[in-house]
Amino acid sequence: MGLLQRLREVFRVMKHKAPRKKYCPRCGSPNLKLSSSLDLWLTPAQYICEKCGYKGPVVMEKEDENEES
Repeated sequence: MGLLQRLREVFRVMKHKAPRKKYCPRCGSPNLKLSSSLDLWLTPAQYICEKCGYKGPVVMEKEDENEES
């Protein structure tokens, strides 16, 4: 029963977290877009930075200081 309670807690926490702003790992710009409308649905996410041209699956997310870990 302990496993079920831990899973329930994980889903509860995930449900209440707001989406985080994504930033380019190369230049730090927040101007990112998905490379395709199928990203995150059928294929892994590929982000494109409109400022420096970076294209890849890795992005940075800023964690709010008020968020609990």
